[in-house]
Amino acid sequence: MTHDTDPPARPEPRRRPARGLALALAVCLAGADGVAAETVPEAAAPILPRTGAAPADFAPAGWRVEAQAFGDLDGNGVPDLALVLQGTDPGRRIRTGPADDAPAIDGNPRILAVAFGMPGGRGYRLGPANRTLIPRRVSATEDDAFEDPGSLSIRSGTLVLVLHSFSSAGGWEMGHRTLRLRARRDRFDLAGVEAVTVHRASGALRTTSVNVLTGRAWVRSGTIETEAGTVRRYRLDRRRSPTLAPIGDGLAFDPLAGARSVR
Repeated sequence: MTHDTDPPARPEPRRRPARGLALALAVCLAGADGVAAETVPEAAAPILPRTGAAPADFAPAGWRVEAQAFGDLDGNGVPDLALVLQGTDPGRRIRTGPADDAPAIDGNPRILAVAFGMPGGRGYRLGPANRTLIPRRVSATEDDAFEDPGSLSIRSGTLVLVLHSFSSAGGWEMGHRTLRLRARRDRFDLAGVEAVTVHRASGALRTTSVNVLTGRAWVRSGTIETEAGTVRRYRLDRRRSPTLAPIGDGLAFDPLAGARSVR
């Protein structure tokens, strides 16, 4: 996998989230006028099938394949499968107001999973699965973090997941965060994070690049009107585990936790 350790020549503040507002990342918590998290019922984690001939075979009853991507993740020359599964329980679609035509939000959880291709076209065997990285939508004022099936891909042996963040109430920051993951036999390892955040009121722009494999990171701070900005470099704490187990919510964790500034 290639992952730049030097800041790009210029930021790209106009790459979007979906509804036409500039791009970015960050944790934007919804305001009090949205649906509260506790009103969206929790969902039990299903047991996924161990093998399958096609992506749909890994969706248990009450779940669907929302996104899929193919590529060689384990380097054996056999295409592997990455999946985002989402529950379909209508009881987790929560109406946002008393009127019959009030919009509903889908509070069903998602699972990120990998199935490794078996030689000879004999289908796939289930690999690691994660139930927390893609946060559930729990507020009408907060956009869905995984809004596009194209946000899942496999590139150069690396699983790439893009999460979006935008809230119409309760926060001014918006953006996107790209997570680069390596799928091992029984776990996901975090390989890198790229993120962009924009403050919608001030125009402040922050671009972050974290390379877990090299232990290096940088943060550029500027504005959407100018190309120039200050850059601060970091060294990561290599003693911290690069696995996804302690990360939880893919938008909420701090990829620079424990890092030290080197400039």
